[in-house]
Amino acid sequence: MTRFIRKLAGRRGNAIVELALVMPIIAAAAIFVADIGAATHRSMTLKSATRAGAEYLLRTGDSAGVPGVVAAAASRSVEALSVTTTQFCVCGTTTATCGATCNEGAQQQLWTIAVSEPYTPMIVPGGEGGHVQTLTAQATFRIK
Repeated sequence: MTRFIRKLAGRRGNAIVELALVMPIIAAAAIFVADIGAATHRSMTLKSATRAGAEYLLRTGDSAGVPGVVAAAASRSVEALSVTTTQFCVCGTTTATCGATCNEGAQQQLWTIAVSEPYTPMIVPGGEGGHVQTLTAQATFRIK
């Protein structure tokens, strides 16, 4: 019995050493999960803001106001986002000039709103030659 007690006494501090060895792995995993979560949240916010811009364009027909609406819906500045609106027409299954006559039925007018935002991950910082990623969202919808 005394030998067993001496063996236990010789193991003092093992838990601290094990914790010191495992803690960097746990911290790196937590930062990785937080980084993925932040990128996912920002991407979902961009998609929601793109839909808000599409709703605004459908209600008002004002394509010039779309960047402001998208930026406000995403809680970002207009300068932080790249917002493009593109109008095009389709005649059947082919792209056509808007206003032209359509032999394959009624011409459909469509809009595409594309939004992009740079995102710098926490794990691999950006900077010169850094790993800046671009988050994007797009919505295409028919007006008539």
